[in-house]
Amino acid sequence: MSSTIPVAVPSLASATAPLAALSGAAEIEEPVRRRRRGAPSADTIQALAAEAAVDTRHFRELVIDAETHVDLPKLRRAARGGVPASTRAHVWPYLLGVWAPEKFDEVTARRRLQDDYTKVLGRALDVVGANGSGIDSDVARRVRSELNRRASRDLTQVVPSVRFWDVARVVAAQLLTADEAAANDEGTSSYEYSPGMVSLASQFVGVCLTEVEAYHCYASLMRRHQHLFTSDGLADATGRFLMLFRVLLPEVYDAFESEEVDARAWLPAWLQGLLARQLPLECSRRLWDTYLTGLDVEGEGLDLHPYVCLAILDCLQEQLQEVEAPEMLAVLAHLPELDIDQCITRACNYRDDVKGRGLL
Repeated sequence: MSSTIPVAVPSLASATAPLAALSGAAEIEEPVRRRRRGAPSADTIQALAAEAAVDTRHFRELVIDAETHVDLPKLRRAARGGVPASTRAHVWPYLLGVWAPEKFDEVTARRRLQDDYTKVLGRALDVVGANGSGIDSDVARRVRSELNRRASRDLTQVVPSVRFWDVARVVAAQLLTADEAAANDEGTSSYEYSPGMVSLASQFVGVCLTEVEAYHCYASLMRRHQHLFTSDGLADATGRFLMLFRVLLPEVYDAFESEEVDARAWLPAWLQGLLARQLPLECSRRLWDTYLTGLDVEGEGLDLHPYVCLAILDCLQEQLQEVEAPEMLAVLAHLPELDIDQCITRACNYRDDVKGRGLL
């Protein structure tokens, strides 16, 4: 095994079974939180561009231009309504706790994160070849195979093919740390590789500026989400979701039952992968903006995800009730562009309704 591993620095059976630095000028982009539908007029386009510039400048001031300290509460409040695509790579690591709000010693912090990742890779992978370019890891090969399979079937990709090995390394490294934690702590459950991990890691590799940041963001998310990759955790989440599905959306649930749509064919992927693969790319990232602002707040963050799934089923209920099982599964695997703000609002209403009725 080579002693040095090169890492680019700048750069969900049964229902009960189991984020390049920005230029100085603010980019003009469509604001993700106030997207209009239909063909916009020239005045609307101009107004959207103005809103986008304001959004981008606001997040630059909060994160990139902050000299000594990032106001995390203020950043979370702003990000909950959506983060401009051009600043997301700078915002997500703060929301996930990868970067501390104090910015006085960024160089040391970056070196520490890189060293940590390099050490984990040294234990997770067998790196061979003169430049350490070959990887002999079962997990890494399975990740690469899954990405190639998806690339041959999906019209869009979260990451380009040249970065497939980045995703493979990130997943393999995190899974090793999880195995080591389980071995050292009897109270920590172990879990095996799942394709849902590819969906999560790909999102971060596609957003973050470097592979190192992507790994630490992914690891931070998995510490809060890893229970869904255990048999008991997935079974529990599946059972709770299907109960809510039956109670809150009975007509849609009955349509699924009538067509004998097996929950195992779609629900684990939705719950484990946080819709990173099923939603159009910008829709999923807009959704994750909200998730990452409330990771450690009860009822917010990832706790909101099952209700978002219900809200999406609600939005699509007419379409789902008009088709047969194969078409249902096709819709569930490749969701259309949705108004994510509306879905989040509806999800919050479902959450409050469930709490008020004592369903969980």
